[in-house]
Amino acid sequence: MKDLFALACRQLGRKKLRVFLIVLGIAIGVAAVIGVTSLGEGIRVQAVEQIKASHDLTTVAVSAGVEQGTGSVTLITDSKLAAIEAEKHVLFVAPFVKDAFVTQNNTYLAVTGVSPDYRRVQGHGLELAEGRWFDEGEGEGSNEVVLGYGVAKRLALVEGLEVGDEFAVKIRLYDEYGGGTGGEGQG
Repeated sequence: MKDLFALACRQLGRKKLRVFLIVLGIAIGVAAVIGVTSLGEGIRVQAVEQIKASHDLTTVAVSAGVEQGTGSVTLITDSKLAAIEAEKHVLFVAPFVKDAFVTQNNTYLAVTGVSPDYRRVQGHGLELAEGRWFDEGEGEGSNEVVLGYGVAKRLALVEGLEVGDEFAVKIRLYDEYGGGTGGEGQG
């Protein structure tokens, strides 16, 4: 055994370039395997973090539906919201409404209306440029609204309105089943 080891050492000493290239090849191979494994793990961790940040795993959006065949609209009513909130693992319900309004001067406004609970939804992307949110119970039954920056800017440019000014809009009114309740109202 001692003789074989001595023979191997002599051969390695004679063929230094071959030994160097073999060791270099092994080192490059090991580095490549480690690099590819690390890259794959990094991509996996980043993907998981992006999914967690999007809150798609904890937030469920429910919207009104159109019944096939009849074309009637099924709206999300207060009673349906209460039923959803009563479910076992539901933490809270934060309804919002997207609609379009027209002022008396025919300025078109696309508006999203939210409840105070909507602020609790993580990642909703709503931040106030100025002013404040309504407190719980404040504004209920009134015609006061918090306008988004884009809507307020458009009203200032086109209508000449400023924060605190009153104005009327034409709105569509619906009953609980999605039908009209007799035309337009003023809000």
